[in-house]
Amino acid sequence: MVANVKKRTEKGKIDILYAVSTAVKDKEVVDDFLDRMKTQFKLSTAAIYNQWHMNQILPHNEETFKKQILDKFESSNFILACISPEFFASDFIKNHEIPLLKRNKNRKLGILVGIKRINFSRQNQNYQGFEDYQIFTYNGKFYAECDELERDAFAYELFTAIEKVLTQRAGAKSA
Repeated sequence: MVANVKKRTEKGKIDILYAVSTAVKDKEVVDDFLDRMKTQFKLSTAAIYNQWHMNQILPHNEETFKKQILDKFESSNFILACISPEFFASDFIKNHEIPLLKRNKNRKLGILVGIKRINFSRQNQNYQGFEDYQIFTYNGKFYAECDELERDAFAYELFTAIEKVLTQRAGAKSA
C-alpha cells in the first residue's frame, strides 16, 4: 500500500515507511528476505526506506499489541505482505491484517511477496480471496525455493518494481 510519498528529506530523497506483514512461523526465511531487501533499499538514490516490523513492539496485552500493529499499517506508505500457507493460517493476520490489505485505504500499495509456495488452484483451501491478486515471485519461484543468487535477484527485482511505483507517485526520477 503506497499512500502519501511527498515527504522528502533534506537531501531531496523521499522518506518512506513500510510495514511488514508476516506469519511468526516464517521468521527464518522472512528475516533472510528482509535482510536482502534492506540492502537494496539502502542503495536507493531516490528514497530513504524505514522498516517497521511487529518484532519492534514491546510485550503488552493483546489489545495494545493489535492497536500498535494496525496503527503502523495505517501510517505506513506501503505494506510488504510476506505470504505463505502460514500467513493465511494465522488467525491474527486473517482477522486484522488481511482486511487492511484488501481495503486499500488511501490508495496504499499492498505488495504481496511469495515467500513459500501456495497453490491457489486448490478448491479445498481458503486463501481469503487473494487468488486473483498479483503475487511477486522470481521467474515463477517463491522466495524459499530460490538459491542464494536467485534470492539476491528476487530482492533486486522487487526493489526495482517498488522504487518505480514510489517515485512515479512522488513525481521523482526513478533510480
